[in-house]
Amino acid sequence: MTIDIDMENRAVLITQRWRIVDKGNNSSASIEHFKRMVVSTIQTIWNRRCFINLIDKNAIEKEDRKKSFRLDFKIRWVTSNEHWKVYVQPPGRSSILWTERKIFLDVYDVTPQEKCGAPDGLMQYTVAHEFGHTIGNTWGAFPSLITGFSSISVITHGDEYRVSTTQKNHIRINQQRREFIEDLNSIMNVGNSLRKRHLDYIMQELNSMCLPFFGCYFEIDEVIGV
Repeated sequence: MTIDIDMENRAVLITQRWRIVDKGNNSSASIEHFKRMVVSTIQTIWNRRCFINLIDKNAIEKEDRKKSFRLDFKIRWVTSNEHWKVYVQPPGRSSILWTERKIFLDVYDVTPQEKCGAPDGLMQYTVAHEFGHTIGNTWGAFPSLITGFSSISVITHGDEYRVSTTQKNHIRINQQRREFIEDLNSIMNVGNSLRKRHLDYIMQELNSMCLPFFGCYFEIDEVIGV
C-alpha cells in the first residue's frame, strides 16, 4: 500500500493496488461490475469514519502542535505492479494470505450476508471484512515501513468472531480472540462497524514515517462506527 499525506487539506490517503489474476468462470461484464462494487462497498464502510491527529510537541505555534486529519482508503484496479492479487472463486469461504498478498473472493462478497453467529438482522459485507485484513488486521502482521524511530510490534488481532467447536484448534483460537468475540458489530467480527484497534497497523506505518523520539507522531482521534 502507499500512504499519501496532504498537509494542506488535512487528509491521509491509503491506496492499495489490486489486480484480478483469476476471474473464474465469470464473464468480463460481471467482473467489471464486481470491481466497481468492491470499490464502492469498501469506501462506504471504511471512508470518512477515521480521524487522526498529527502531534508536534516542538512546534513553535500552538495551533501547529496538533493537526487533525481524515484517514481514507482507496482501491485501484491495475493490470500490473499490484499490491494484492485477487482470485475470484466459486461461492464459499473468502480469505486472504497475508505474506503472499493474495485475496480470495466471490462475486457475492459485495452483497450483505448474515454470518454464522450474527444476531437476526445483522448483515456484513464480506469484501469490507477482507479489506480489513489487508490493512493489517491479521494476526502476526508486521509493519513494512521501519525508517523512523517509532516502536514497532506485531499485530495480535485479526478475525474476531467465535469459531465453531468443529474447527481444529478452536479452543486456542477462541482464547486468542476472547477480548473481541462479543463485539459482534465489529467489521472484523460479523458486523460492519469500525474500531480504533482496526487502525493499529496503519498507525504503526504512519509513525514509522515520523520522529516520535523528537515529539512528532500520529495518534487516533476518533473512529465512527457504521
